[in-house]
Amino acid sequence: MNALDLLLVVSVCTGTASGGLDRVYESPAPVGQVEVLSEGGGDTVIRFALDALDSEDVSIEGFGCGTLFSIPDGGISGIEGYPDLPVIRRMVRVPSTGDVRVDLLEQETSRLGVLRIPPLQPFPAHDGETPPFRISEEFYTGSGLYPASPVIVESVCVLRDIRVAWICYYPVSWDPSTGEATLNTEVTVRIHAGDGRGENELPRPFTGLTRSFLPLYDEVLGFPEREGADIIDGSYLFISSGEGLDLAGALIDWKYRKGFEVFTATVPEIGSTPEAIDAWIENAYATWPNPPEYILIVGDGYVVPPPWYGGSFAADNIYGVVGSGSVPSIHVGRLSGSDSDDLAYETWKIASHEMDPYEPSTSWFQSGISVGHVQFADNSYEYVEFMEYAGMDVTWFCDTGGIPPTIPGLAESLNEGCSMFGICGHGNLTTIVPPGFTNSDVEALMNGRRLGWWVLVACNTGEFDGEYCFSEALMGAGDAIETKGAIGVMSPTTGSPIGPADSLGKWIFEGRFVNGMSHMGAITDWGKAGVYSYYGASGNSNNHMHMVFGCPELDIYNVSSPLPQIVCNHPDSILPGTQTFPVTVGGEPAAGVLVAVMIQDTVSGSWMESFYSDASGNVTFDIPSYTPGSSVCVTATGQNLHPYLSDGLVGIGDQEWDVPRASLSMSPVPCSGVLSIGFTLPEAGRTVVSVYDMAGRVVATPVDDVLAAGDHSVVWGCSGQGGGSVPAGVYFCRLETASASLSRRLVLLP
Repeated sequence: MNALDLLLVVSVCTGTASGGLDRVYESPAPVGQVEVLSEGGGDTVIRFALDALDSEDVSIEGFGCGTLFSIPDGGISGIEGYPDLPVIRRMVRVPSTGDVRVDLLEQETSRLGVLRIPPLQPFPAHDGETPPFRISEEFYTGSGLYPASPVIVESVCVLRDIRVAWICYYPVSWDPSTGEATLNTEVTVRIHAGDGRGENELPRPFTGLTRSFLPLYDEVLGFPEREGADIIDGSYLFISSGEGLDLAGALIDWKYRKGFEVFTATVPEIGSTPEAIDAWIENAYATWPNPPEYILIVGDGYVVPPPWYGGSFAADNIYGVVGSGSVPSIHVGRLSGSDSDDLAYETWKIASHEMDPYEPSTSWFQSGISVGHVQFADNSYEYVEFMEYAGMDVTWFCDTGGIPPTIPGLAESLNEGCSMFGICGHGNLTTIVPPGFTNSDVEALMNGRRLGWWVLVACNTGEFDGEYCFSEALMGAGDAIETKGAIGVMSPTTGSPIGPADSLGKWIFEGRFVNGMSHMGAITDWGKAGVYSYYGASGNSNNHMHMVFGCPELDIYNVSSPLPQIVCNHPDSILPGTQTFPVTVGGEPAAGVLVAVMIQDTVSGSWMESFYSDASGNVTFDIPSYTPGSSVCVTATGQNLHPYLSDGLVGIGDQEWDVPRASLSMSPVPCSGVLSIGFTLPEAGRTVVSVYDMAGRVVATPVDDVLAAGDHSVVWGCSGQGGGSVPAGVYFCRLETASASLSRRLVLLP
């Protein structure tokens, strides 16, 4: 069949470009680009239809005159050196095993004309470097229609709980030997799996849908409605050296208390090379009852070596990808810095940000900043539009239409606080341009605990391996006394490509402020799926080079403070048995709040269970029996809500207990200079408070005396047994009495 109202095109080159797009084809009636006609039994029937096609005459150095086509809201073919053709690319759910195939059922075509279509070129980097011209001489001197079929399976990937095929519809096919181009206006295909072994088969059956991936699943064709599905959370995995895990103790403890099943793994026990570590992570995904949903790598490249993509740049993203591809099934972040003190501070900063949001009288949660180089003014203004869509108050720095960017002006805005910062510009290891803001300028900030998430579309600002990059400076700036910098960063480890990197930044802001996503890692990975959807394989390197510095599970606040307070109603003594706790916000039942009960049993160890409150705001637990005097915590958290934290609850059996017990606390932690140690004694007697190092050596004894029962405190000036200052590092503070021995981790900063 022939398409209606077809305009034939013959390429005529009059210069470097025609000065605009020409409409080559327009459907006589509005059509949907993609429609699922049927699904079931592992088969999906899809109709692709072309709504419109535009053309532009170009002249490319190394090739000469040619014609480029584009589709409104479409993507590009994505294979460098081969014809630069437009595509519509979609994810389709496919069976967990088998080789995925496409059967052509119906097709409408017409002759488009005799043309010269140039090859797709590598994207230039934001740093101005232009890659050499690429062309497949074998293809351009050959013959036959490209592609051979108007719909192809481009790749098959694992997407967390499901297996998907990326299906490409090519409205234009071209034969390089004759120059003949064919227009494919409508194509119907059947997607199914054969009996042969397929690409990226799912290693295990999954019975639920992971919560943070639901927005991605909404983009998958042939995927059933999520209503009634079992929505699940994965586990949280920390990877570091033994020392690094000790430094990250505050954050590890918080994620467990928050309600995550937390695992830790040490290098080199799980492997000393990127290949071995990646294989260990893939095995965890394939075999653990609750596979990792989040991974936080703690330490620089010499602690946990990153994979290197193509031998060119560090690519932690590969650790999150199951099988091949560039869209992760596990959200990955990293904390690194100039030394180990940075790691202790950064993990404390993140835990404090979540446990105790900073809410001064003047709200900063609804403030955003966008910075744009004149070359990318439109891109940076898109950030503004997305933030304004969510009611944010946005400051736009750009020499084209915005506030002229200067270092003092940007510093002033940052010091006032912003929950989200974005730049689309240039950069290097230690600088973003405009306005030439450096690591030193970051260290000079005075934003305190007004800590935002930064999206850096700026070359090399995440080049952490063996260097101290701009992103590390943002995370490591300040200390527990004078907090500053950022709470998280997304940035590239090498030169970011013009096109894919700009799109990633745009989709991150869209995911946060239009789609309502809240976790750093999930937002970034949703953006990477968007990059692949448009750019195909040519977006893979972009996805691998961009990484998250910080906790990938971190929530980003964007409502006015004070945040609405969660209230979890429970008795002062949590008794064993079935217990239902009502959860409210503003006096109204609150659904979807994560509530966790944690018991630190003095005999049997720890127990934790967590559930989300139901539509009535209730959450029910089956509390086990535990030893009198054990510590019980109830924690409730939710997006853009102030968390509920309840400590020191006691109970057992069918009776309430009021058991005198020892306690030990310290402030501030991490500490720099002076530490306040508080402790409670259940009875009078000899009491020793000591500080000892990781090797078990006592370095200081602030208290060694006979004391009365009750509350006590002492101030320790961080001096050792000999009177000199105790070096920065990780220590333990121990309280010892005749009936109790308690220890708490302590981090001393320089």
